[in-house]
Amino acid sequence: MGLTKSGYILKQLNKSKNKIYEAYVTHRIFNALKSYDLRFSCQQYVKFENGNYALLDMYFPDLNVQVEIDEGHHNNKENIKLDGERQRSVEETIKNMNSLTRNGVLSLKNNLEIFRVKIFDESKLKSIEKIDIDIDDVIIKIKKKIDMVNPELWNFDEDYSYKKYIKNKTINVSDNIQLKYITDVVNLFGGNKDGSFCKEKYTAYGKLYHLDDKDIFFWCPKNKDENWDNELVNNGRIIREKKHKDHGQDKTKRATFFKAKDNLGNNFYRFVGVFEGIESNDDDYNMYKKISDWIKVLPVQDN
Repeated sequence: MGLTKSGYILKQLNKSKNKIYEAYVTHRIFNALKSYDLRFSCQQYVKFENGNYALLDMYFPDLNVQVEIDEGHHNNKENIKLDGERQRSVEETIKNMNSLTRNGVLSLKNNLEIFRVKIFDESKLKSIEKIDIDIDDVIIKIKKKIDMVNPELWNFDEDYSYKKYIKNKTINVSDNIQLKYITDVVNLFGGNKDGSFCKEKYTAYGKLYHLDDKDIFFWCPKNKDENWDNELVNNGRIIREKKHKDHGQDKTKRATFFKAKDNLGNNFYRFVGVFEGIESNDDDYNMYKKISDWIKVLPVQDN
């Protein structure tokens, strides 16, 4: 049996099990909201162009809200300075839309709101009652945000399905497309050559037959293994592909779905844009440049 919504929720909340205050805060927030139809993640990994990374303690993507839990290590002067730099990096990354994750790209929306729970008052540990005051304030803010945004209900079973995205007629990098299989990628663009539903395993690269632009292919590159070495660089605008003797560069346009992992380690394919081959000055790598953040999609004819 695959992962269920209940399993996902429990695993997310369990991620902070070794950090007692963070665990307390995240459990209190989740239990107070009692919103089982609101997406969230804990310790969301965000990597920056300079190689540094951050973990968003609790993140609500449909609200564009981050909950930051300021624990003991945030309180000495040096760490306060580093935390300030880290937060500016998070905000700058979000401002630039594309932040690199372990694999693929997680696109964070502009205007992220940050709600804070402080565990210490200067250098003194706060009582649980005072921590609860901060938590209750954050809960009120999140509930107001829910009322204001009125986010779409979280349909966990469709989160990795191509069917979720067909109704919009186009997909964009900012949609954070997550597809479980390469066949889902093919079905997002009309299915097999004859228009039938694709259920066979596909190679990671192939022609798309049903778009107005007949020169677009799909591409599902892996990050790195014994056979491949693909890397998103320049804030998600360039892909470097290590050359192989059986695979040369071509100039085709590619609707690209990078193989990625969510923060529970589950594999999926994330849409990162349409890329096109460009000249490379590196003898070991092919280079591809993003030419579009969006592309049209269309339903399978017989499904």
